Amino acid sequence: MVKKSDQVFLVTKTKIKNFKNTSKNLNFLFKHVDLIFSAIKYKNGSLKIIGGNVRDLLNGEKMSSDTDLVTDLRIEDVIFCLKKKKDKI
Repeated sequence: MVKKSDQVFLVTKTKIKNFKNTSKNLNFLFKHVDLIFSAIKYKNGSLKIIGGNVRDLLNGEKMSSDTDLVTDLRIEDVIFCLKKKKDKI
């Protein structure tokens, strides 16, 4: 018997994989968002994609604008995290 938590994990993993594949096909630079996300995880921050890119992804259209992101961290914490990250963003 499969536990509900395992089912949720598998569904989420599949959705993330599908999102990455779709975003790659639509010209979305997921690797840049992933670098920023990995940096802000240092302070347990969350990162969300907002704006026109969300609309474009939902409509299956090529990205028409730069990526807009929002986080729950203060700007000072974001700067700290990005400085901690050795990769260039």
